[in-house]
Amino acid sequence: MENNEGPFRVAIIDNDEMEIDELMLILKTYPDLEIVGTSKVGAMGKRLILNKKPDLLFLDIQLPDTDGVTLLDSIRDSIDWKMQVVFFTTSNISYVLQAVRKSVFDCLLKPIDKKPIDKKELESIVNRFYKERAKKRKPDTRLFKSVISVDAL
Repeated sequence: MENNEGPFRVAIIDNDEMEIDELMLILKTYPDLEIVGTSKVGAMGKRLILNKKPDLLFLDIQLPDTDGVTLLDSIRDSIDWKMQVVFFTTSNISYVLQAVRKSVFDCLLKPIDKKPIDKKELESIVNRFYKERAKKRKPDTRLFKSVISVDAL
């Protein structure tokens, strides 16, 4: 899908360097996505979000110093731009439910047993992100738009 808004800024916050690298490798195949930074801990991730103002944020729910839900809650009032959040998580249903309740854009299940990231699922998320941004409508008054596929669980 084409993007008419210029490059979209993407940030990745995950405690696993290999998963960050794999996600970056896949996302770099999209010419209109610009990875503006990565972090392995919540404190640095919080600064990354507030300084780089990503359009699309891939956020691990379990970080060494906090969890993704708490991190988002701590900056909610500072977000003055449209940011779609994709929680990057294990199959732990309690975290997925927290994500839904916080109205995230989507969830991407982390690979288990060193399997690669599901590229088709990631492609689906990126394409839906493009479609959301292409819609010409009044600004959404909510911070995050809630869209999650229960079938993916």
